[in-house]
Amino acid sequence: GSGKTCSIASIVKAGYEVFVADTDNGVRVLRSTGLLTDEEQAKVKYLTFRDKSDGKPTAWNRLRETLITKGWVDGDTNYGKIDTWDSNRVLILDTLTFAGKAAINFVLNNNNRQLDAQLSPGEWGDAARALENLVAHITSDHLKCQVIVFTHLRHIEDETTGLSRSYPASVGAQLSTIIPRYFNDMYMITNRRNKEGVPMMKTVADGRMALKCSLPNKITGEVEADLGKILKTLAAT
Repeated sequence: GSGKTCSIASIVKAGYEVFVADTDNGVRVLRSTGLLTDEEQAKVKYLTFRDKSDGKPTAWNRLRETLITKGWVDGDTNYGKIDTWDSNRVLILDTLTFAGKAAINFVLNNNNRQLDAQLSPGEWGDAARALENLVAHITSDHLKCQVIVFTHLRHIEDETTGLSRSYPASVGAQLSTIIPRYFNDMYMITNRRNKEGVPMMKTVADGRMALKCSLPNKITGEVEADLGKILKTLAAT
């Protein structure tokens, strides 16, 4: 409800072809909002990676195959591995948080454990490493496509100061503090709207959130959540 759907629509309107790896089961709302024309909607491809409540979990393996090993295959259409995509394509992982849940399910299933079981420290580590390796791949320098990762927030208290800060919610507190190192730009969609009703984004860190912006002279501290415009600005440098 923060404006993520509007921000995805802005990417399409900027002329990009969008591929959404949907672990959050929420991208279908794009089809019903009226934000995109039929022609624009055709530029949005999405695959859903979410485990069912019954049966063997498959979401993590399918996500990893799509983003790392086999490539983006949708029915009879093979769009190739993301390593072969150019800068006109945008990969969106929506969300990191639920991708982490898929990794946890994968680890528990591999250990013949129920999906609602309490993870051991070793299992937490296995799931965290799997998710970090995925993030490392999609943020590799050799990729030419644009990459956006949506995430929920996790509040983590500093053991020394007692103050809490918000980090990307992933698998465990330690990985949540490591994930930001993989990105040059981290923004937060706020509850604020401009006079046209467009969601606003913060791009500058404060005491509560570790945000960062690689072009602070061109992307100001608070901007409209127009990710299409921001991608164009970043690509022009």
